[in-house]
Amino acid sequence: MSLSLINFIGLIVILGLAALVWIRQRSLQRYQAQLTTLFRHAPIAIIVVDEQARIVEWNNQAQQIFKWRTQEVLGKNIIELLAEPEEHENLKRILDSVRNQQTTVRSENRNRTKHGNILLCEWLNAPFTGQHDARQVICMARPIES
Repeated sequence: MSLSLINFIGLIVILGLAALVWIRQRSLQRYQAQLTTLFRHAPIAIIVVDEQARIVEWNNQAQQIFKWRTQEVLGKNIIELLAEPEEHENLKRILDSVRNQQTTVRSENRNRTKHGNILLCEWLNAPFTGQHDARQVICMARPIES
């Protein structure tokens, strides 16, 4: 084979691989957009917390239930923000268990809204590996009594 034919075949292979990468990226972007829409508009509160239980994500339903806007809660400790003081240690153990043992934990807790109202909520907490392999927890909640 001549050098120009080898170069041509190499160019075709590179272009084919580039096309596959582009197609894959487009699919991932669509998938990410779908997940973002699902997160924002889910009918339950979805809150993502980091290893120190600080809120890193807060969806629309969390705003509706707990009355805080996203900008008001990002970086705040979810336990200190929403839970009664006598529940703090138990909730810390739950989040640690989810994060460290990679297990899902269901609980019922009395939670405070921004205006001081108390809601009994059902929670499902699941492990999640975030950016840079950070161990995060996705906390999903719905009021079961107001």
